[in-house]
Order: sequence, then C-alpha cells, then structure tokens
Amino acid sequence: MPKITGWERDSWSEILPQIERLANERNEAELARLSEQIFAYWREERHLSPSTIRNPLTNLRNEIKKVPVTDQNSVVSEEGVREHLALHYIRLTQQEWVALNAPAREKLDERLRDSIKLKEVDALVARAIGLLSSSNPSDVAVGVAVCCGRRFLEVMKKAVFCSKNDYSPWFSWQGKRGSR
Repeated sequence: MPKITGWERDSWSEILPQIERLANERNEAELARLSEQIFAYWREERHLSPSTIRNPLTNLRNEIKKVPVTDQNSVVSEEGVREHLALHYIRLTQQEWVALNAPAREKLDERLRDSIKLKEVDALVARAIGLLSSSNPSDVAVGVAVCCGRRFLEVMKKAVFCSKNDYSPWFSWQGKRGSR
C-alpha cells in the first residue's frame, strides 16, 4: 500500500463526508463532478504528474472501500461484486492506466530485449547447488546468489534471509533500493 501523506489525510476529512452524502443520495452527476475536482486539485494544486497521481488515488479508493456498503450507497460491479458507488467515479479509465504504465512497460521491454539468454541452465543450477555445501564462504555466497537470483553484492553485503514457508526463503534487502 502506498504511503499516506499528511495532505491526503487532511483532504479526506473534507472529501469523504461529501462522497458519502452524494452516494447515499445516489447523486451520480455530483459524484462525477467531485471526482473531476479531486483530480484537478491533485494536478493543479498539488502539482502531481500523471504517474504520481497513482498513490493518492489508490489511497483514497482504499479509504472509500472502508465505508460500510449499503443498498443505498453501492452498485454491483461488472465482476458481480457490490461496491461503493463512488468507486465508479473516483478512478482512472483502463486507457488512462495503460497510458500511465506505458513508460514502465517500455523500460521493462527494453531491459528484456537486452537480456542474455543463459545456456545449460540445468548445469548452472547444479553447480550453484554444489557450491552451497562448500567450506569457502565466497563459494557459498555465489551459490546463494545464483539459486535465489540476487546480485552477489546483495548476498555479501546486507542480505537477510528468513523462512517464508517450508519451501522458500524470504529475502529482505535489495542493493538498488535500500532496506525493505
């Protein structure tokens, strides 16, 4: 869940009562207008770019989802789930989500185009598994890095592993992103 900022919480004290009143009145035209005002505030007053609107939008929608759903303030979604009426207005369209995610998708596609295909993967994994039982700590670190798909630096410098379940470990640090 994205971090909730102070200005978001402050705006909710004004927005959420309006949303609930309009939903209970089933005033969809005013809900649509309020949604437009919220997005305009985020763009014009908060100077949020399209990519940074994602977090406050997600946070506001999560707050709306906490409101008890009644027959009066809700509708049945296309998936057949009863949800708050305001969620149909305070949202991005599918086209807007696609446009918002396009730069990240392009970056991923570029990274995948530049990737190197590994040959003899089974032999590589077998060798890495063999390194796990070595008495040399560097060998063990290489084996761990290969087996879990982490950078050698991550494994050597700050990696913390704990048991997630009987079959997989939980890795709690990434070199490029700091502590997680």
